[in-house]
Amino acid sequence: MARPMGKPGDVYRPPNGTDGRVFMARTCDRCERDREYRAGLADSCRIACLTLLYRACEPEYPREWTYDEDGRPTCTAFAPERPIPPAPASDEAALPSAPADCGDSPAEPTYTDLTRPRTHSRSSE
Repeated sequence: MARPMGKPGDVYRPPNGTDGRVFMARTCDRCERDREYRAGLADSCRIACLTLLYRACEPEYPREWTYDEDGRPTCTAFAPERPIPPAPASDEAALPSAPADCGDSPAEPTYTDLTRPRTHSRSSE
């Protein structure tokens, strides 16, 4: 059974949570504007938040969620997520060398030093 289509340009508000989640999976989950939220670094996109707070008839409801020319729900602010560029190739020659040992500082403990059981010696006074 085909879903009813909306009138192009009308505000879109999902009729239920399932339709809303499907719409968000198709748009918000692939949108650059919501990337930091998905990574746990920032709040969600302002548009997505406002759609949960207001009804479509209220002036605060975002007008970005609308129906396209084919009558399908869309977000006019959708920005396709940019791929993360690959890390540059490692060039060992470009890495700084370790500082020279000055001789007056104690050596850094090694992993073996840190995992070896400690022996405690008490001096008798």
